[in-house]
Amino acid sequence: MTRKILVKIVISILVGIITLSSITYAWFVKTNEYDGHLVGGSKQVYFAKGIGTSLDPFIISEANHLFNLSKLQEKGYLQDKVYYFKVADEDTLAPITIDFADPSIPTFTQLFNPIGDHIYPFIGSFEGNESTLLNLNIDGSTKQDVGVFGYIGDDATVRNFFIENPTIYSNPTSATPMTSFHEHNEGEINRATGYIVGHLASSAIFEKIYVISPKIDSSLNDMENRSQYGLIGFTQANGGVIDGGPRDTYFFSLTADWAYNVFTIARNNYLSHYINTGILQLPSAIPSVTQLVGKTQTNSTPLINYSISTLRISPTPYDTNAPYLYDQMVLDGYEVNQQGSVYSRQNIDVVGGVNITGVEGSRAFAFSKTFDKFPTPDTLVNQTFNAQAFPGSIILYVRPNADLNNLGTITGDYLGGGGTLAYVPGIINNSSYQRSIKLNNMVSFPAGQSIMSASNAFVKVISNGNSYTVAPANSTTFDYYVFVLTNTNSNSTSIKSVLFEYSPAVLNDSDLEAIKDVDFINAKEDVLNNPTYVNSYLNFGYEIIGSQHLSIEVDRRPMISDGFDIYIFFDISDSSFFYIDFININNKNMTIYVNNVSVFIGNNRVITLRMNANETVNVNAYT
Repeated sequence: MTRKILVKIVISILVGIITLSSITYAWFVKTNEYDGHLVGGSKQVYFAKGIGTSLDPFIISEANHLFNLSKLQEKGYLQDKVYYFKVADEDTLAPITIDFADPSIPTFTQLFNPIGDHIYPFIGSFEGNESTLLNLNIDGSTKQDVGVFGYIGDDATVRNFFIENPTIYSNPTSATPMTSFHEHNEGEINRATGYIVGHLASSAIFEKIYVISPKIDSSLNDMENRSQYGLIGFTQANGGVIDGGPRDTYFFSLTADWAYNVFTIARNNYLSHYINTGILQLPSAIPSVTQLVGKTQTNSTPLINYSISTLRISPTPYDTNAPYLYDQMVLDGYEVNQQGSVYSRQNIDVVGGVNITGVEGSRAFAFSKTFDKFPTPDTLVNQTFNAQAFPGSIILYVRPNADLNNLGTITGDYLGGGGTLAYVPGIINNSSYQRSIKLNNMVSFPAGQSIMSASNAFVKVISNGNSYTVAPANSTTFDYYVFVLTNTNSNSTSIKSVLFEYSPAVLNDSDLEAIKDVDFINAKEDVLNNPTYVNSYLNFGYEIIGSQHLSIEVDRRPMISDGFDIYIFFDISDSSFFYIDFININNKNMTIYVNNVSVFIGNNRVITLRMNANETVNVNAYT
């Protein structure tokens, strides 16, 4: 062999090695390495082609491209400007199907995090191009906002694609750092889960997205987790609240048995903790499990009082970031019997001194006459409403609605003996506040169920996250009526529980603006081949706390005749709950199955279902 031939062979081998190395490195960086300097100048290496502009968007044509989008987004490499993405065939730009269960794709691309989070929200433009994302598996275990997209930010655009057979794993754990988490739902630091998106900013464009046979899996859930619409976990546009209709149903309760259990756990585990950002420790607020939040009041000696909803604890004194006692107990995984998940720190409160009497099953709150110590409503305007200023009372925060004479139903369960509770009215003709609190102006609170009227409210307040500001009496832009219940005589009043529920029956498509262009469907052809397609406005919500689990699948199938069969499969535990609403605008015929059992047949305009851990299904239908 000549020297010249040998040199050529060596050069050929080196070229081959370099070429192979380049290919290997390109695949490696394209799939798993996201160095800042490389991303800064060459983001296009992670996609089929394109430079990320509106005229030349990044083309997503393979599973690893969407995986790369998730990773680049999570690392903050897409926050310097608005980038454009399009799901399409690399050559023809036609719609495509990306199957994440295809055995030929790398395993690590088959499970990835939601696109965008609270730190780096998705702020670009995602054009789905009528393509299909098939068999997606989304890992939301460490995220606050969970869906195919986690957090869609202001002015972003996400539109025009199908999501088929996705599984959204929304299993938040107590080990997840929460220091940078943001508030949902009037101050709650909860997870928000939706099939399409967890958190949707109010100014984002979000349209023409359709979901087929989806599943949310929270079987390993360890933290508070909820969904507003099923398709969407939380929308900033209305603060996580749906205005009007059955989905505006809300309820809360307080029982003496619940309080006894909670404060027994509190004293057993936080006895040496400091309370309310001061130097006093927990026994100052809970002297014993039978003496609830605060020391017993006397007419001559006003003492410091605390309330269930405002009590904060910390292992160190003067901790201005101390969490609420109840929230800390949930975070620590204590089994704080929630009586059907209806206790709400934002809605119901008991202020000391109030004792708990009786034994398991027949415990009651014992209230004494203290209304003469209350501040008058007229002195509170524009001030922070302080529950602790109302010793020996139950305080309710109730949302307003159009019917001032029917804000909801309330049920009182007295133990028997002693006096009765009464409302302390504070608003005069919806225009001014009372300047004094008089016994003869109070309204008796009856046993059994009654209707709450705005005329019995004490003040109106505006929500400021974890506090409330008293609004003028004539205000029309407030968040809650505050009702104050207290004993009016010298006898001790014993009440076992108070339950509130509001279930409006009126709902229109305008009330569901957030989901007017997204829907559950049976197949792509329902939309693509149907010029008369009508949105079903099918949506659901759920709420679970730590150590509870929930699995939900929803299928909507067209009937042979004009209508739909709806199949709902679910499994929930403990006191978690799940609800679904159908806004049947065109009065289509509908048959609804829950875990393969028919629960409704008809064509009512509004159908609402509520399911609990016992798999009990309550159905209400409205014309």
